[in-house]
Amino acid sequence: MLTAEGITDIGLCRDTNQDAYDIIKLPGGAVAVILCDGMGGENGGNVASDLSVKTIAAQLRRGYHPALGEASLRGLLLSAVSVANALVHDRAKRDEALSGMGTTAEVVLARGRTACIAHVGDSSVFSLSPNGEGSPLEGKIEKLTCDHTRVQQLLDQGVITAQEADNHPERHYIVRAVGVASAVNPDYDQFTLPEGGGLLICSDGLTNHVEPQEICRILLPAIRSGELRNGVQKLVEAANRFGGADNITAVVIADQAEGEARSNG
Repeated sequence: MLTAEGITDIGLCRDTNQDAYDIIKLPGGAVAVILCDGMGGENGGNVASDLSVKTIAAQLRRGYHPALGEASLRGLLLSAVSVANALVHDRAKRDEALSGMGTTAEVVLARGRTACIAHVGDSSVFSLSPNGEGSPLEGKIEKLTCDHTRVQQLLDQGVITAQEADNHPERHYIVRAVGVASAVNPDYDQFTLPEGGGLLICSDGLTNHVEPQEICRILLPAIRSGELRNGVQKLVEAANRFGGADNITAVVIADQAEGEARSNG
């Protein structure tokens, strides 16, 4: 049975939380997660992320059916992001106080062992899977999304090194986001949920402070025990312990036996 839990936290340094997320149950046992990290000022970021999450959730509820094929699923997710983009962009044009607002967007729809992902910006989706019995490491973590940032472009072009990227002055400059232009071009892919593991959807307030292997060390035991909410709570606590400079949102999806699953937030 697919289940999901999430937490969002303001962090230690911000006055408002511009992250927003939703977990929705869909027919046939499917689960969808929408996570957005807003930008564009105190008011604009909140509006962009909240409007995008609500719009995408409504589109998925309206358009999803268990019989949808692969091409239709892709169309549904990309269309949902495009509708959100149009609404955010239009709202910003009509209200000068919201000019320039935008948001990242992670949309993950899981059914059975397949996860469909639409991605815009620099929030992230990770796959976590356990290593073989007796392994010295807690497990394996793999990033499934590629950041839409200026620094990632420079890395891809070989202009800078990974070490230089950590302190690059443009490391927070996003080159693709929902709402900043009249059209948006999300990345899309499908992945298989790892057996005994799960998917983590998170904002950069987590990944800026907690290393991937530490995320894996914290979260995999929670997935194994069915304590998903405890796992994401520990991730948020770790991000705050290591600085908490940004809003922090973490959502995990796992395929668990009926007896292991906890409440679906």
